[in-house]
Amino acid sequence: PLAPDSPVVGTSRAALQDHLGAAGDRIPFVAHYAGQLRQDDELVLGVAVNTDNRPIIEYVAPVNHRRERAGQVSWFVAEDMLEFMSGYVNGAALTSDTYLSELDTNWYRAIQAGYYLHVSYVLEDKQREDAAEAKQIFHDQLAQAARVLVRGSTPGQ
Repeated sequence: PLAPDSPVVGTSRAALQDHLGAAGDRIPFVAHYAGQLRQDDELVLGVAVNTDNRPIIEYVAPVNHRRERAGQVSWFVAEDMLEFMSGYVNGAALTSDTYLSELDTNWYRAIQAGYYLHVSYVLEDKQREDAAEAKQIFHDQLAQAARVLVRGSTPGQ
Protein backbone atom coordinates (compact mmCIF):
# COMPACT_ATOMS: atom_id res chain seq x y z
CA PRO A 1 0.00 0.00 0.00
CA LEU A 2 0.92 3.62 -0.50
CA ALA A 3 1.88 4.82 2.99
CA PRO A 4 0.96 8.36 4.10
CA ASP A 5 4.64 9.03 4.89
CA SER A 6 5.96 7.73 1.55
CA PRO A 7 8.05 10.02 -0.70
CA VAL A 8 5.29 9.96 -3.35
CA VAL A 9 2.73 11.30 -0.88
CA GLY A 10 5.20 13.82 0.57
CA THR A 11 6.07 15.17 -2.88
CA SER A 12 2.39 15.26 -3.80
CA ARG A 13 1.54 17.14 -0.60
CA ALA A 14 4.20 19.76 -1.42
CA ALA A 15 2.82 20.11 -4.95
CA LEU A 16 -0.68 20.54 -3.55
CA GLN A 17 0.58 23.21 -1.17
CA ASP A 18 2.13 25.03 -4.17
CA HIS A 19 -1.21 24.77 -5.90
CA LEU A 20 -2.81 26.83 -3.15
CA GLY A 21 -0.29 29.59 -3.82
CA ALA A 22 0.31 31.50 -6.98
CA ALA A 23 2.64 28.90 -8.53
CA GLY A 24 0.29 25.97 -9.05
CA ASP A 25 2.57 24.51 -11.72
CA ARG A 26 3.56 21.35 -9.90
CA ILE A 27 1.19 18.45 -10.41
CA PRO A 28 1.08 15.99 -7.51
CA PHE A 29 2.37 12.58 -8.48
CA VAL A 30 -0.76 10.90 -7.11
CA ALA A 31 -2.75 12.75 -9.77
CA HIS A 32 -1.18 10.34 -12.25
CA TYR A 33 -2.53 7.25 -10.47
CA ALA A 34 -4.62 5.33 -12.97
CA GLY A 35 -5.72 2.36 -10.89
CA GLN A 36 -4.66 -1.19 -10.39
CA LEU A 37 -4.28 -3.70 -13.14
CA ARG A 38 -4.02 -7.20 -11.69
CA GLN A 39 -2.92 -10.19 -13.71
CA ASP A 40 -6.39 -11.69 -13.38
CA ASP A 41 -8.09 -8.57 -14.83
CA GLU A 42 -9.75 -9.29 -18.15
CA LEU A 43 -7.93 -6.35 -19.71
CA VAL A 44 -4.50 -7.92 -19.18
CA LEU A 45 -5.35 -11.60 -19.01
CA GLY A 46 -2.72 -13.60 -20.86
CA VAL A 47 -0.39 -10.64 -21.34
CA ALA A 48 3.27 -11.35 -20.56
CA VAL A 49 4.66 -9.57 -17.50
CA ASN A 50 7.91 -7.66 -17.86
CA THR A 51 10.38 -8.38 -15.04
CA ASP A 52 14.09 -7.81 -14.46
CA ASN A 53 14.90 -11.42 -15.29
CA ARG A 54 12.43 -11.55 -18.22
CA PRO A 55 12.72 -8.16 -19.99
CA ILE A 56 9.99 -8.86 -22.52
CA ILE A 57 9.45 -5.22 -23.45
CA GLU A 58 13.06 -4.83 -24.59
CA TYR A 59 12.96 -8.04 -26.65
CA VAL A 60 9.72 -7.33 -28.48
CA ALA A 61 10.14 -3.57 -28.97
CA PRO A 62 11.52 -3.81 -32.53
CA VAL A 63 8.72 -6.17 -33.57
CA ASN A 64 6.06 -3.96 -31.95
CA HIS A 65 7.42 -0.84 -33.65
CA ARG A 66 7.12 -2.53 -37.05
CA ARG A 67 3.62 -3.80 -36.22
CA GLU A 68 2.54 -0.33 -35.09
CA ARG A 69 3.73 1.28 -38.34
CA ALA A 70 1.78 -1.38 -40.22
CA GLY A 71 -1.36 -0.63 -38.18
CA GLN A 72 -1.42 -4.12 -36.67
CA VAL A 73 -1.18 -3.17 -33.01
CA SER A 74 -2.87 -0.67 -30.70
CA TRP A 75 -1.79 0.58 -27.30
CA PHE A 76 -3.59 1.11 -23.99
CA VAL A 77 -3.55 4.92 -24.32
CA ALA A 78 -5.83 7.88 -25.04
CA GLU A 79 -9.54 6.95 -25.10
CA ASP A 80 -8.92 3.33 -24.07
CA MET A 81 -7.02 4.39 -20.99
CA LEU A 82 -9.54 7.13 -20.16
CA GLU A 83 -12.37 4.61 -20.36
CA PHE A 84 -10.58 2.41 -17.82
CA MET A 85 -9.76 5.40 -15.60
CA SER A 86 -13.32 6.79 -15.70
CA GLY A 87 -14.74 3.57 -14.37
CA TYR A 88 -12.09 3.62 -11.72
CA VAL A 89 -12.10 7.19 -10.43
CA ASN A 90 -15.86 7.67 -10.56
CA GLY A 91 -16.82 4.45 -8.82
CA ALA A 92 -16.29 2.57 -5.60
CA ALA A 93 -12.97 1.24 -6.90
CA LEU A 94 -10.97 3.93 -5.09
CA THR A 95 -12.32 2.98 -1.68
CA SER A 96 -11.60 -0.70 -2.25
CA ASP A 97 -8.14 -0.19 -3.77
CA THR A 98 -5.60 -1.99 -1.58
CA TYR A 99 -2.79 0.23 -2.85
CA LEU A 100 -4.58 3.33 -1.55
CA SER A 101 -5.97 1.73 1.61
CA GLU A 102 -3.62 3.56 4.00
CA LEU A 103 -4.34 7.00 2.59
CA ASP A 104 -7.00 9.35 3.88
CA THR A 105 -9.95 9.27 1.47
CA ASN A 106 -9.41 13.00 0.81
CA TRP A 107 -6.44 11.98 -1.35
CA TYR A 108 -8.93 10.54 -3.81
CA ARG A 109 -9.75 14.09 -4.92
CA ALA A 110 -6.19 14.50 -6.23
CA ILE A 111 -6.53 11.20 -8.08
CA GLN A 112 -9.88 12.26 -9.53
CA ALA A 113 -8.34 15.59 -10.56
CA GLY A 114 -5.63 13.65 -12.36
CA TYR A 115 -8.28 11.95 -14.45
CA TYR A 116 -9.40 15.35 -15.76
CA LEU A 117 -5.79 16.27 -16.47
CA HIS A 118 -5.44 13.16 -18.63
CA VAL A 119 -8.78 13.95 -20.32
CA SER A 120 -7.47 17.41 -21.23
CA TYR A 121 -4.26 15.92 -22.66
CA VAL A 122 -6.20 13.50 -24.84
CA LEU A 123 -8.58 16.24 -25.97
CA GLU A 124 -5.71 18.61 -26.74
CA ASP A 125 -4.01 15.87 -28.70
CA LYS A 126 -7.19 15.45 -30.71
CA GLN A 127 -7.59 19.26 -30.80
CA ARG A 128 -11.06 19.27 -29.31
CA GLU A 129 -12.58 22.39 -27.79
CA ASP A 130 -13.43 20.58 -24.53
CA ALA A 131 -9.75 20.48 -23.50
CA ALA A 132 -9.89 23.87 -21.78
CA GLU A 133 -12.98 22.84 -19.81
CA ALA A 134 -11.33 19.57 -18.75
CA LYS A 135 -8.23 21.50 -17.63
CA GLN A 136 -10.39 23.88 -15.61
CA ILE A 137 -12.11 20.92 -13.91
CA PHE A 138 -8.66 19.50 -13.16
CA HIS A 139 -7.51 22.76 -11.55
CA ASP A 140 -10.75 23.09 -9.57
CA GLN A 141 -10.54 19.49 -8.32
CA LEU A 142 -6.87 19.89 -7.47
CA ALA A 143 -7.58 23.11 -5.57
CA GLN A 144 -10.26 21.28 -3.57
CA ALA A 145 -7.81 18.47 -2.84
CA ALA A 146 -5.18 21.00 -1.79
CA ARG A 147 -7.53 22.79 0.60
CA VAL A 148 -8.64 19.54 2.19
CA LEU A 149 -5.22 17.92 2.46
CA VAL A 150 -3.08 20.91 3.29
CA ARG A 151 -5.38 23.00 5.44
CA GLY A 152 -7.62 20.24 6.73
CA SER A 153 -10.84 21.93 5.62
CA THR A 154 -13.78 19.97 4.33
CA PRO A 155 -14.82 19.97 0.67
CA GLY A 156 -16.87 23.02 -0.28
CA GLN A 157 -15.23 25.39 2.20
